[in-house]
Amino acid sequence: MAIIGIKHPFQKGSSSFPAQSFDDDVIRDNIIRTLSTPRRSRVMRPGQGSDVWTMVFENRGPLLRARINAETRRALGVGEPRITVVQVVVSAKTAATGQEIVYVEVMYRVNSNVTKVAVPFVIPGTG
Repeated sequence: MAIIGIKHPFQKGSSSFPAQSFDDDVIRDNIIRTLSTPRRSRVMRPGQGSDVWTMVFENRGPLLRARINAETRRALGVGEPRITVVQVVVSAKTAATGQEIVYVEVMYRVNSNVTKVAVPFVIPGTG
């Protein structure tokens, strides 16, 4: 695979051009970017992004996990069509600072390689 993209978060490279990302890092960055972008926030691309941001404030339970799972799969189907989502796991932890963080872990397959990435959502007002 030969995929080249701009590194996320955006930063300047050694030659004053944007830093580059390659292959698996591009896909990982696109997953994080897709899930972190609110849906309908991109001009001319209303399907880009996800509604996971709005869901992290709801009461937790099996129904919410199923909704986050479905929304993650929908968003990644639109935002990163090169992958096949294998599994989505939702978990919550409290950081040492008292902030509550909801993690959406996505296990995905590209060709025959299976990889996992965790996308954190910090809940404002906690801690």
